[in-house]
Amino acid sequence: FKQYYNISPGDLRRSAQSENIELNLAGKRKVHWTRQYSNTIIATAIILLGLILIQYTVISPPGKSRSIAVLPLSNLTGNHANDYIIDGIHDALIGELGRISSLRVISRKSTLRYKESEMLLSDIAKDLGVANIIEGSILSVGDSIHLIIQVIKAQPNERHVMAADYHDKIDNILHIQSDVAKDAAKSVHAKVSKKELKKINDARAVNPKVYKAYLRGMHLLHQGTKDAFDSGIQQLQHAIDIDPGDPFAYAGIALGYAILGHGQLNSETSFNRAVRAANKAIKLDPTMDEPYMALSILSLYHDWNWPQAKLSFENALSINPNSAISNAHYAWYHVLFNDMEKAVYYAEKATLLEPVFPAYHTWLGLIYCKTLEFDKAEICARRALDLKADAAYGNLILGWCSLHQKQYQQAIEYHERLPKGIYWDTHLTNCYVRSGESEKALLIWLEYEEKAKNEIINPCYMGMLAAHLGKTEQAFQYLNEAVDKKMYPITYLNFYPYPDEFRDDKRFAYLLQKMNLPVLPN
Repeated sequence: FKQYYNISPGDLRRSAQSENIELNLAGKRKVHWTRQYSNTIIATAIILLGLILIQYTVISPPGKSRSIAVLPLSNLTGNHANDYIIDGIHDALIGELGRISSLRVISRKSTLRYKESEMLLSDIAKDLGVANIIEGSILSVGDSIHLIIQVIKAQPNERHVMAADYHDKIDNILHIQSDVAKDAAKSVHAKVSKKELKKINDARAVNPKVYKAYLRGMHLLHQGTKDAFDSGIQQLQHAIDIDPGDPFAYAGIALGYAILGHGQLNSETSFNRAVRAANKAIKLDPTMDEPYMALSILSLYHDWNWPQAKLSFENALSINPNSAISNAHYAWYHVLFNDMEKAVYYAEKATLLEPVFPAYHTWLGLIYCKTLEFDKAEICARRALDLKADAAYGNLILGWCSLHQKQYQQAIEYHERLPKGIYWDTHLTNCYVRSGESEKALLIWLEYEEKAKNEIINPCYMGMLAAHLGKTEQAFQYLNEAVDKKMYPITYLNFYPYPDEFRDDKRFAYLLQKMNLPVLPN
């Protein structure tokens, strides 16, 4: 279609919003070539080939030609009840491509932004910083599945490089996903190692009932609400009840609890269940990155098992180097051990894999603040605020930058834009104290001191508030309690700003030693 009419169906749909396109699709005039045109054709082809090679080797940025984004698949089954299956296949295709280390594969959160978007492919590719786009449609889902995929090179000039039709029994859905990944990688000339190819080829048949229950569960978990989370866990447990030997549901449960908790799991039971599910998934299928990812996050934020966290991160990234979640959290592992070069490396990689997800830009900005690269931190903050106007960490970073420059009034303005809550108020207190507004800082302390009489407040935050106000004895009392109870984010004690005299106190180093963390220079 693209070659014949010089426009793809997707382009036609997207372009209709801004202009009325008139195409003469009825009759394309046939051209009868004769021998007299042969030399001209050959010469022209040689010139065009030369220009393409120059463009590929000189103009195209290194590595960008191996970048790809899988847009959300279109549901052409005529039934929205199939949406959870189609979303799951979209997620799975990203995961399969992510196994290929020579590719940069945009993660799910960033691609979902363009679901049913009317933007031109070239503009989407520019937003995501990729050269290639995968579009797809699912025509039927039942006992069998019918999937149509096309790969488009969107930058620097748009052209189709692959179009394929996949039709098989639903039992073989993993084979279909593997075939799509291999065909798409080949179409963009990505190098696939023997080890990666073996992992992709090791697809197995699935029980359709089990796999659909797993997809329903993950679809619910992705919605991010408490009710949806509970329903999602129930669906994943239903999948396990049908087939206790299938690894997918165990991996889903582990990852769901890990990401929900992020150091704040509401009970030891939830933590233990997540760890058991992750280990069970690994035992059943050690080639999945999700259970390793879950173990790394649980070990980092909840269990404080630093060797286990490092090993799990390395395992997850060896299987899927394109996991934005693993890269983003591995950066914060390295922050704990003051390896800021690696922290920046993994945080930057996370932003490349999730280019329109504001949180990872702010995480990178916070790390740049720690390395005193405030100009880079400001760029990250403003990028995040462009993506989400109320990105809280964006304002915090700009506030830190202003404090560094001793622009105190501007720093206060940024800090006062932060959400209400004790975590954010610890930063506001720090800002007030450093800006000479100690009376305002004291009012914040008094507010939470009163609240603590009737409700449980994280002792880590109370300790931070006390430290900024010079209440040293109370600060260390609270912070010791936070260490003993493993209250997040006490492990990042050395990351947050404190007065120099507080850091120089021997009890500060003792807290780090209690957590088996290095005592780092100020």
